[in-house]
Amino acid sequence: MNIINNIIQTFGNFVRNNFFAVWNGVKNMVMTVWNLLPNGIRNALSSIGSYLSQIPSMVIGAFSGAGSWLLGIGEKIINGLVQGIKNMFGRVKRTPDILNEPSTHPGKAQPNAIRRS
Repeated sequence: MNIINNIIQTFGNFVRNNFFAVWNGVKNMVMTVWNLLPNGIRNALSSIGSYLSQIPSMVIGAFSGAGSWLLGIGEKIINGLVQGIKNMFGRVKRTPDILNEPSTHPGKAQPNAIRRS
């Protein structure tokens, strides 16, 4: 009877000791994953925050030369307007000559012919 008792006790101790060892292993693994998860989320949010904090300097860098290229664009616009005004004054000055030239288009009134009649 002692032998059977010893076998049952040994088997019980084996199951109990191994159960707690397995349980502690599972528990440690879950706790490690649990602790890593918030760190991973924290690291991801930190990376996002770091990137977002760089956006203002990237925008400022993109427009750092804006003063010079806007000045150049403005200069081209003004030069174009001045050239257009000069061209129009040239046309206004030539208008009497244009009106006195005989037309080469059929059906177009010829100012000289009208004046002579």
